Amino acid sequence: MDIESFSQCMAYSQMILKSDSDQLVQGAIGLAGVALGFFLNQAREVLKDRGAIQNKKMCITEDVLRLRHLAENAAKDIAKSLLELVSSKIPSGHRMPPSFRTPMLDSYFSEIAHTYSAHDRYILKEIGHVTPRLDVLLKELVAADGLWRFSIVAVELLNATAYCVNACDRALGDSPRDNPEALLESMKVDPLAIEACRVARNNIEENDEVLGLNKRKAP
Repeated sequence: MDIESFSQCMAYSQMILKSDSDQLVQGAIGLAGVALGFFLNQAREVLKDRGAIQNKKMCITEDVLRLRHLAENAAKDIAKSLLELVSSKIPSGHRMPPSFRTPMLDSYFSEIAHTYSAHDRYILKEIGHVTPRLDVLLKELVAADGLWRFSIVAVELLNATAYCVNACDRALGDSPRDNPEALLESMKVDPLAIEACRVARNNIEENDEVLGLNKRKAP
């Protein structure tokens, strides 16, 4: 092989090597692009999921706040009715909510329960269990036949609203109010109404020996 032929052979070899090298580089760039696209898409999905979880948690928190407000107002209303009852008056009616349901908590909690701590899951489950009971007692209060039955249901509903508010306080990180009296006192309810709640509870324990509600006729 003469020098000219050798030079042509080397040039051809270099051209082949360069072509292979270019293809490898382009292939590597292509793979890197695919991998980058995949990771960016995954990151986008993670952020999207995280945003959805935060939105659902916000809705649940708003549901708990709303429930606490309803339960607080219901407790005030019950105390007013019991004061009228203890004062030998006929309860003048109530402004109870139509329901204590928590639709957002009911809808979303099971989906994102794993994102809460065990402590918070326990509290939210407590809230989920007490709301149906509140609705049952509300219906019983409306349908109560006679003052004696009204007082029994009213005291039970007061206890349930206090339990509900306590659970909501704990779920929201606020200082919990531990009993009906503490709840009513925190809302600056008339001390006479708070005392009437105690009297009504005592009357139930004494089987109506204190107030004699069975002997009084509701209009």
